[in-house]
Amino acid sequence: MVFLIAAAWWIGGLTSTPVKEATGSANPATMIFGQLGGSVPVTAGQLTVFGLSVLALFAVAALLGWAAWRQTGGRSRVDDRATSMARVKDMDELTAKRQAADAERLGASGASEGVPLAKLVNNRKRLFASWEWVQLWIMGPRAGKTSCVCVPQILETKGPVVATSNKRDIVDLTRGPRSREGVVWVHDVQGIIGEPAS
Repeated sequence: MVFLIAAAWWIGGLTSTPVKEATGSANPATMIFGQLGGSVPVTAGQLTVFGLSVLALFAVAALLGWAAWRQTGGRSRVDDRATSMARVKDMDELTAKRQAADAERLGASGASEGVPLAKLVNNRKRLFASWEWVQLWIMGPRAGKTSCVCVPQILETKGPVVATSNKRDIVDLTRGPRSREGVVWVHDVQGIIGEPAS
């Protein structure tokens, strides 16, 4: 970046006739050191070209940063497939408003709108499942079953939760926040966590 800014200063000097005449050379070092020493003038034209060049550099950098963020930030490797999958209106039944009405019907409105599922890729709206639906998630190893599905559902549900696991990560990630909602019991039959029965 420093090199590009220095190049913008040099290009600004090349477009200014007084600077070119005082330097007598297109060598950037001669121009820059001459201006630092006071033997070569700094003109308004050079400053204008330099300012515009720097603005253009920052605009390009911002555009590239935005493009990179759009490409990777908050998006998974399959998000680009959203255009060929279900449409936004196909997900109306899973929106917070529809599931809040369903939770009211079931008498479970105090537990949240519904069971948190995900955010819709197309418009980032949150999706919820009904409290009376059964979910089956089939995911490979390290695909985020615990961190992306189980933990958010346990933490965001205000009502009672029963969770089982053959690893201790569910307890480690949810015990603290859930204890602020109420009592948390851990039944460590296989000694995975190492807590004695109470």
